Formats: sequence, C-alpha cells, structure tokens
Amino acid sequence: MPRTNKVSSFKSSKGGRKTALASAWLWEKAKAPVSGITVNGKEAGAYFHETTTADSRLTRPFQVCNVVGRYAVSARVSGGGKNAQLDSVVLAIARTLAKQDENYKSLLRKEGLLTRDSRMVQSKTYYHHGARRAQQFSKR
Repeated sequence: MPRTNKVSSFKSSKGGRKTALASAWLWEKAKAPVSGITVNGKEAGAYFHETTTADSRLTRPFQVCNVVGRYAVSARVSGGGKNAQLDSVVLAIARTLAKQDENYKSLLRKEGLLTRDSRMVQSKTYYHHGARRAQQFSKR
C-alpha cells in the first residue's frame, strides 16, 4: 500500500556536492509540519554551527526568487563534510523552487544556484601515496 502524506502541498528535490547527498522538501508556511529550515531534524543554525555563512547561503535561493519567509524547508543530508552538505542542501532547495515555478528557474540559473559543482577528489594511483604524491626517491 503506498504511503500517503497528510500534507499534500509540498515539493521535493535532490542535490549533491562531492560525496554529500541531500533531499529537500518545501511546504507553504501555513501547511508546513516544520518551521523555518530544518536539516536532519535540527534547526539549520544548530546543524551547520561550524559554518559562519550557513544562514545566508541557505536563504540565497529564496532571496533570488523574492520569496523569503514564504516556505518552510525540511532536508535530509548524508555523507561528505559540513560545507559539502550545506552546498548540497542549497542545490536541492534551488531545484525544488525551480520545480515550483518556471519563472524562478531562469533567475536561479543566472545566479548559478542550479549548477552542480562537479569537482571530486582524484582517486589514488598505484604505487603512490595518494593521487599524485609519489614514493620517496633516494639517490644513494
């Protein structure tokens, strides 16, 4: 039997950065089961407490679309470090807003918020200590 959600007016999307993966759900404030921006069951400020610019980076998609305070966000994130998780949550929020309204898509694209950062860690090379760090050479 399919699982039904009591609050039917929400949108969701996924985002990623390095090895961090995030899913974000957006609700209208009046119908939201959460308040503000929640990440893994905690307030965003408490979850990303090490990152000083977390609040401004999380609200950037809303500022670009001029809908600050209109939506509540619930996000689940796993993998990576805190900065990569933050970037993946921002991408998921931006993608969800783009789904919500086609006019938002061009605004978010112009600001670079819909572009996934594809940079990854280079894999380790055989007989090397890392991707590029070779073994120590001794002439004598």
